[in-house]
Amino acid sequence: MPKSKRAQKVTLSKTVSKGRERKVAIIDEVRDCVDRYKSVLVFEANNMRNAALKDVRVRLRSSRIFFGRNKLIAAALGRTAADAYRAGLDEVADGLLGGEAGLIFTDESLEAVQQ
Repeated sequence: MPKSKRAQKVTLSKTVSKGRERKVAIIDEVRDCVDRYKSVLVFEANNMRNAALKDVRVRLRSSRIFFGRNKLIAAALGRTAADAYRAGLDEVADGLLGGEAGLIFTDESLEAVQQ
């Protein structure tokens, strides 16, 4: 009797990594947003679903939202004052780490974003 192909395990050595280029592209995009937008906000999300995040993205079309890959985004901003891309961004990076958090780069007022 032939062996079933459904029960086969795939070893991790056969998976293809996404590569360093993708990480560098995300870092460049975050730094470009720092230069382009006048303010950045850190938000925390508890049980954030895709539909809720989609509604936020629709309402803030002129803004850029980064949600996920927080350690990579924190590295792009700079984790210490000496490594910071701009002054004060190391404090923003500290707010990202430790939970489900994201960044909103925007030119709108704080009240408009909170609504």
